Amino acid sequence: MQDEVQESRVMIFDPHPVFILGLNKIISEKSYLKVEGVYDNLHEFIRRIQRTFFSGIAILGINPLSVDNTINLLSQIIEKRRLNILVVISNLKPRDIIRLASLDYVNGIIVKEDPTARFDVAINEVAKRKSYYSQSIMKLIVKETTSSKPSNILSQEEIEIIKLIANGYASKEIAFKLNKSKYIIDNYRKSIFSKTKVESAAQLIKYAYKHDLLDWDNE
Repeated sequence: MQDEVQESRVMIFDPHPVFILGLNKIISEKSYLKVEGVYDNLHEFIRRIQRTFFSGIAILGINPLSVDNTINLLSQIIEKRRLNILVVISNLKPRDIIRLASLDYVNGIIVKEDPTARFDVAINEVAKRKSYYSQSIMKLIVKETTSSKPSNILSQEEIEIIKLIANGYASKEIAFKLNKSKYIIDNYRKSIFSKTKVESAAQLIKYAYKHDLLDWDNE
């Protein structure tokens, strides 16, 4: 299982110096992370990523006034870059949170007012190239979106595979664990993606949380 943290470079954007100080303190305690830049201007942050062909963890603070601009700029640079994006939100409307959560390239969303321990967990998960959404965000997604009951469209075996995907297992690892061929697991994945109407593992994890197929984080 791919459960080890990855050595990563980190770039941060947020216009609030006090928040950045706190975030830097959390990151400085992690030997596998190195902060390469801190910016209070979004355009400078994006330009730095473009100029240096940066790959790693990008942590962005987003407020109601910057949502559209941030999404537009990120969509222009995300292709061909290996970015793990953690979004820190403050006072966003539910519809904007749902917009961010639907983006394949957003690996996690956390609320700026969340406790330090939750930021620590979020950064660890994103560093593992996993997804992290604080419980309040996941509950909002459940409340704001609806779809068919998974028990009506998914088999128990498909639900078990979804749980393994959410825990970071690749198809080859799932095949070994369930004593099946990788070909069969790949077919299961295609079927699951089709039934749940998702296009990526990140979207599938959100679907699983929304329908209580996974346990809530013990936050």
